[in-house]
Amino acid sequence: MKNQKFEIVVQEKIAYLKVLPPDEDGQRVDVQQVLYFLGKKEFNDYNLKELTSAINDATEEKLIKVGASEQEKFDESVDCDIAFDKMSAKCIFYPGSKTGKKISKEMIMAALSSSKVSYGIMDDAIDKAIKNIVYFKEIVLARGKEVEDGKDGKVKYYFNTNPSHRPRQKADGSVDYKNLDTISQAKKGDVVAEIIKEVEGTPGVNVLGEEKAPKAPNPATITAGNGVSFNEEGDKLVADFTGHISLDKGAVVMSEVYEVASDVDNSTGNLSYAGSVTIKGNVTSGFSVTANGNIEIEGMVEDAYIEATGQVIIKGGIVGKGKGVIKAGENVIVKYIESAKVIAKGYIETDIILNSDVSAGIDVRVSGKKGIINGGIVRASRYVEANGIGTSMGSPTTIMVGLDPKVREELSMLTQNLAEKEEELEKIKVTVTNFSSRIKKGENFSKDKILYVQKLALVYKEQQKALSPMRERLEEIKAEMKEADKSYVVVSGDVQPGTIIIISDLRYTVKSSTAHSKFVKRDGEVRIAGMD
Repeated sequence: MKNQKFEIVVQEKIAYLKVLPPDEDGQRVDVQQVLYFLGKKEFNDYNLKELTSAINDATEEKLIKVGASEQEKFDESVDCDIAFDKMSAKCIFYPGSKTGKKISKEMIMAALSSSKVSYGIMDDAIDKAIKNIVYFKEIVLARGKEVEDGKDGKVKYYFNTNPSHRPRQKADGSVDYKNLDTISQAKKGDVVAEIIKEVEGTPGVNVLGEEKAPKAPNPATITAGNGVSFNEEGDKLVADFTGHISLDKGAVVMSEVYEVASDVDNSTGNLSYAGSVTIKGNVTSGFSVTANGNIEIEGMVEDAYIEATGQVIIKGGIVGKGKGVIKAGENVIVKYIESAKVIAKGYIETDIILNSDVSAGIDVRVSGKKGIINGGIVRASRYVEANGIGTSMGSPTTIMVGLDPKVREELSMLTQNLAEKEEELEKIKVTVTNFSSRIKKGENFSKDKILYVQKLALVYKEQQKALSPMRERLEEIKAEMKEADKSYVVVSGDVQPGTIIIISDLRYTVKSSTAHSKFVKRDGEVRIAGMD
């Protein structure tokens, strides 16, 4: 491959630039670089159009007049330039006359040295550039060593830390209640968390030989809560006893598990425990189980009261007879829900919901072989998902997603209160401002008047501060409203007539049976969209 070549030719004190075209695979150069070179040599007497054509298009040798010259011999030359970040040096080769000195390694090294380049000089690249000279093109001949930033320390947890972790599902979509894997257990002496130490970075060096320090990595920390202790090295957390392990507000916490080997009935009485509770049998009618942790029930629940600050798992379902209640600070996973009230701050996962009042802070997913919701009310912030909704007999089924109506009521009251208080503040501001202006103009006032206005100014400042939480809450609700508009109801099977779908502030009653539907809020109304 032959690149475009150049040579300065002087004939009878007239300087010419000889332009030799490249072969088919060779490179042509940038006209601007040639013009810069000619300017440096003070060759300014040329036809720009003719010169540009020779460089860009000519397929045969061209001799372009560039100016007058008393000098006949011109050495080839090298210019080197340092990148803005000082991490590389680029050099450009300029042509000379036939009798002048040619580009050499010594010439290149001298140019680099003149630019104060002392690190990362690329000998192989220099040798290659000399072997196949390309004029008027920047070539990187020195490169610095990049900084290698260190790695922040991290914490490796040996238990589930995701409160929204879903239970395992079988091939038919139903929950595998034998292997839920949503509550983590640890035995005494188990390592439950480990600090992976940070890794220091490696300094970089620019082409001027200046060292650049890497960013200091951040060490990882673990907060030891109840029931866990650090090992001697201080990098591992170990369980002090056998129980449930969880992450609570950033702290690793163990809770002892109280195990009931039989039913909760007259033989046990009501249960209230400071840790987690596991019940091997059923919870019978009229009894209650409360726990500051998780509740796991192997059997079923009748019209009883179940409340946990963590998760509630009922492998046999609940038949509440209109009186049964389940409350969870996190998620509820239950095989079926019949005639019961279920409230979860997280998600609710079940196979069937019949004539129940169900509310989830995140979503409700009714999956499995049946996956039906018949009768009652089901609420969720994000979405409700089921195989079928509604019944042709009995009471209608209502599905509500999006912003809670109570939050909308709060928004209305908050907006009204803020407007009233800001109107009052504006009146105080006008009074204080006018008074200050009159004082500046030289008016005299009694001490009582001055003291009164000073108190007004203090009241203004205090009330402005008091309004900050209200303004912050208003912005939070507005953000929630935007997210709420994305809420939806999705049904893979049939939705029966009479079913009521409410998305935030919009209501829709299903008139005729629909299949494979997704209900969304769009253009100010509830619409049926295609399934994704």
